[in-house]
Amino acid sequence: MIEGASVNVLDYGAAGNGVTNDTTAIQAAITAAAAAGKAVFFPAGIYLCGPLNVSASIFSDGRTAQLKRVAATTGAWLNVTANNVTIDSMSIDGDYVAARCIEVDGYQGVVIRNNLVREIGEYFVHFNGANDLTIEENDYADGANGIANLMPVDVTGVMSERVGINNNKIRNIVGTGIHLAGNQLTANPNYGLTSPLCRFSGIVGNILTGIAGNGVICQSWDIVISGNVVEDVGSSGGNQGIVCQGQYITVASNNLRDGTGVGIDMGACQHSSVTGNVVSDFAEIGIELQSCDATVCVGNTVRGCGFGISGPASTGIYVGEGFFGGSFTTFSIVVSGNTVVGSPTSGEYGISVDANQENVIVTGNCIVNSGSIAPKFIDATAQVLFYGNLENAGEEESVVIFGDAPEIKARSLSGNADLILRPQGTGNLQIAQTFVAATTPANFVANVGIKVKDASGNVYYIPAKTGTMW
Repeated sequence: MIEGASVNVLDYGAAGNGVTNDTTAIQAAITAAAAAGKAVFFPAGIYLCGPLNVSASIFSDGRTAQLKRVAATTGAWLNVTANNVTIDSMSIDGDYVAARCIEVDGYQGVVIRNNLVREIGEYFVHFNGANDLTIEENDYADGANGIANLMPVDVTGVMSERVGINNNKIRNIVGTGIHLAGNQLTANPNYGLTSPLCRFSGIVGNILTGIAGNGVICQSWDIVISGNVVEDVGSSGGNQGIVCQGQYITVASNNLRDGTGVGIDMGACQHSSVTGNVVSDFAEIGIELQSCDATVCVGNTVRGCGFGISGPASTGIYVGEGFFGGSFTTFSIVVSGNTVVGSPTSGEYGISVDANQENVIVTGNCIVNSGSIAPKFIDATAQVLFYGNLENAGEEESVVIFGDAPEIKARSLSGNADLILRPQGTGNLQIAQTFVAATTPANFVANVGIKVKDASGNVYYIPAKTGTMW
């Protein structure tokens, strides 16, 4: 409820009967309230109206007043045209008209709170250049896209800062739940979009369910995505739970489950972290770090992912390259303290480190398989430090090393337990030279219960050794 003096929309001729077009009366009340420094109160009723310029705060008592869209109108419906406007406790029915429900373009200090919104044809909230914007505790369902600052591809947007998108419910929509975009058509092949359109902002505590597109897309910098529930996401494999592309992004303590694509997809991110999330039952990859730099993946739980595809992309946690379709190396990645649990229908790999990666550390992870195909690690043609991991997957190999013999022996494996190693590629018959010969600088130290499987499926037990060489 908005405190302070207010005007009553009925005093300006609004009927609120769901039949009369109240557009003119409501606009008159808003204009008068703005001039007097007051808010506009809507008593219980159904107010049929077209587009409004909202230059004063509007509210009702516990969502008892409903704004219902006049048919065959286009453009932004509630167009905010002043700073420090609040839209509070309204019920809004867009009747699937192809228009944005609330537009905030260039105004500051706007609050959109506790509204019940249904059947919006484009976006529930669309904003641009809106600092100190708060969108919280709204319930939006049965429409197109949720909350976004997405601009058309041929338009350069304006930065928004200190945006809080908190504790909203977004459900049963055909588009994307929340989208913080960067300028379009300016993709940097190494580190994502060259200029973000949102910074110093948070997406916290939201519940997104039944999202046909992506759950959350973040193409900006200095963003926290935390404590959200993202469930039942995607109508195809290209739809992800959380997608990030930018710098200084924190993805923490989210719960994601049941999706057609990737659970958490970090593409071309720098100085970012993925920590303490639970990702369950995504058809492709649980957590993906692709073409990233200085990014950590720590303390996450991934369960039953990768059941929809086969090969290296069928993975609990994947570190690789190829964002924007190119070969861009991933640098300085830590994958630590994660638990990856398979399922009877899960894919082949537990943690996969693909080709051309540099300075990747895989340590202290626990890989547990409850299905018919054991999880595996892939250490490719990169400099990867692999130590302190525990694997429990029966007699299937848990580490697969891609590449020829010179590439394989550049690895460092130490302090691991119960792993089965299988070289693959041109080095798959070089087991003795790769792991046994004293001249091979494999830095194979203090491992316990390690075995090697050759190309014929024969398994050889390697006793523990100490020292800097095997």
